[in-house]
Amino acid sequence: MYTYVTQELPALLASDAMDPLHRISLQYRSISGHSMGGHGALTIAFKQPEAWCSVSALAPIVDPTAGAEACPWGAKALNGYLATGTEGAEAAAYSAVKLLEASAGSGGFKDQLGEILVDQGGDDEFLNSQLTPGRLQAAAEVAKQPLRFRTHAGYDHSYFFVSSFIAEHVEFAAKGIRTKAAKVAAEAEAAAEAKAKEEAAAAASTAAATSTLAPIECQAMVAFAPKEPLKLETVRGGWVMLHLCRFSSARPTKPINVFCVRLL
Repeated sequence: MYTYVTQELPALLASDAMDPLHRISLQYRSISGHSMGGHGALTIAFKQPEAWCSVSALAPIVDPTAGAEACPWGAKALNGYLATGTEGAEAAAYSAVKLLEASAGSGGFKDQLGEILVDQGGDDEFLNSQLTPGRLQAAAEVAKQPLRFRTHAGYDHSYFFVSSFIAEHVEFAAKGIRTKAAKVAAEAEAAAEAKAKEEAAAAASTAAATSTLAPIECQAMVAFAPKEPLKLETVRGGWVMLHLCRFSSARPTKPINVFCVRLL
């Protein structure tokens, strides 16, 4: 089921087999679920936080490793499928609480997933015997993970509860997608600006090196011997400095250095 939800189903929904109006983006997607599906949504998002824009859940099971009294469903499932049952690292990978606690050193998953939304019915018959949402709240506090946890008085675990709040979860997912898309666009723009600056600096450096080393031509009035009339000559070379001397009957003055100023 894990690979179906994380790989096969997204690939199908993003393929050309889907109508363009219903085709999804593999880059921008959110995940949500109810009850056991809420447990799956949370654990999948916590294992692949970079793959999702947001995660939310309605009345989720949050810690199947809590033991037979707190979560009988989890104890039955993990003891039936895992060699170590509800203990050890293998079992922790199936617990949203354990995954969130393990992220405490990095501040939870807020950088990738942002705030997490969880809705819970106040009259849910499984509130204390299977769901134990307080464990998730405690783990979020330890990990400093933003969690919007809402309890709704009078609601049980039924699909009436789901239908009452699912629209808000859809909007929550859409907001997460818009937020991530804006972040990606801003990062791409910043990267493009940085690249443009690097290319401009490289071009300026190349131009400076070229103008310094490449031969140039200029015209200058020059004399090659004392008292010889000045003649217009074309001078070729690098940066050219001419020495202009004035001679008198006594002795020549010190040379005056001038740059050629007329380039061909």
